[in-house]
Amino acid sequence: MKELYLQLLCQNKMRFNNLKIIPTNLIPAFLNAVTFPAQKCFNTLQEQNFEALIFSKTTSSAVHSAKIEGENVVLSDLIKNIKQNTPYKTAYINPTKDLYNAYCFAQENTLTLQNLLKTHQLITRSFLTKKAQGKIRTVDEIIFNEHGNIVYTAATKETVSEEFKNFIHDLEILKTTTLTLTETFYFASMLHLVLVKIHPFEDGNGRLCRLVEKWFLAEKLNRNAWSLDLEKNYHEQQNHYFTTLNKLGLFYEEVSYNKGLPFLLLSIQQLKKQCQ
Repeated sequence: MKELYLQLLCQNKMRFNNLKIIPTNLIPAFLNAVTFPAQKCFNTLQEQNFEALIFSKTTSSAVHSAKIEGENVVLSDLIKNIKQNTPYKTAYINPTKDLYNAYCFAQENTLTLQNLLKTHQLITRSFLTKKAQGKIRTVDEIIFNEHGNIVYTAATKETVSEEFKNFIHDLEILKTTTLTLTETFYFASMLHLVLVKIHPFEDGNGRLCRLVEKWFLAEKLNRNAWSLDLEKNYHEQQNHYFTTLNKLGLFYEEVSYNKGLPFLLLSIQQLKKQCQ
């Protein structure tokens, strides 16, 4: 097993040696941890009538992702607002409805830098000033928990633009690289992880990162990936979600992605749940 691990590690370094910021050293451990037939499970997803599910899946994704950030919209209220134009207070409904619209935009557009920035604009329309929407932040970012304690200090204002540029560089490489299904899940989760650690925007980073993860899966696999309940799983395991994020380190410069395997496995484990 050790020899196989080292062999895979060597092969992956050769295949992905053009990446600047996305770590690849956990690929062997990730592949070794996936002990169920992932491709067969995804094939089961493809057998569903996705077009019949897309509205319910998209509204669910938006609601659960927004709840992770402290929003409290009830799923049925979002559905009534979209379908029947039922009025609610804008502070209650708009942040989640904007996120729903961002998912709809992503489902109809390719994952590029321009579209990623447009998606951030849509997500933050109701809670960021217009000049901050879709724009890399120019201030330092410190993340606090609900008790007011510092849990993370993101890339500095001096380095955030370069780190985000490296992220986009790697994203473009991965989009054109042939990957197995399991490798695709690895990189989708790692894109989520690295982007949230960079924290390139003033707000809306978590919502955007979760959307980008699924967006990448849908582009590399197929449209049925949008029906994965990743956001619901993250919300239901919210304490574990944040614990696995925070254990990588307090400061961006000291982030240890070697500790990221528990986080990376969350999404592919959700695939397993959905095909059982």
